[in-house]
Amino acid sequence: MTDPNIRAGRVVFNTLIPNTDPCGYGGSGWVMEVDVNTGNRYDTPTFDTNGDNTISAADLVNYNNTAENTSGRKVESIPAAAGFLRAAVTSGQPPFENKYVNTSAGSVEVIGETAGLGTQGRKSWRQIQ
Repeated sequence: MTDPNIRAGRVVFNTLIPNTDPCGYGGSGWVMEVDVNTGNRYDTPTFDTNGDNTISAADLVNYNNTAENTSGRKVESIPAAAGFLRAAVTSGQPPFENKYVNTSAGSVEVIGETAGLGTQGRKSWRQIQ
């Protein structure tokens, strides 16, 4: 299990689903992202589910004949804590970044997602004398 990250009003965390074979190894998990204040999923698209490097209504999934957002992405092996890399902002598009997730299979999963609307880095600075 890894510590959650809080980024731009979102909590990013992993889940672990162990192998069901008691003599087996490994497992799988999910990379989840929910609202930091409510714990709810967002109503607008969060993940780039169709792989076009753009967050849009095309990334919603069909659930009971309704377009819905997802709260997470499944990783077929055990995920480690995500690293983040924000892409250049395109005018008129939501901010986009990639999560890079090391896995127990020795691979790196790349998960595209909306970066939220918050800012990163230092917010202010004051010299102490």
